[in-house]
Amino acid sequence: VTTKKRKTLSATVALADCDCPEFVCVAFSSDNKFLLTQTGTGPSGKYDWTLIYWMWDKARPLNSIQISTSPTSPVRECS
Repeated sequence: VTTKKRKTLSATVALADCDCPEFVCVAFSSDNKFLLTQTGTGPSGKYDWTLIYWMWDKARPLNSIQISTSPTSPVRECS
């Protein structure tokens, strides 16, 4: 049994009207202080393939950017 708290991240925390149901890729910084997540596709398509940069210890988003808007050229990995 672990004594550490479990963190749950949601794209709606970072982007209020984001409808993407999942993160398709996550990557921690080398010092484990930051996390980069990438959303998949959502019904509206508004926030498809968006990178969200998080402050991991507070589970707080710092920034986000949409990296692809074309359904024929999705980005499948972040690091």
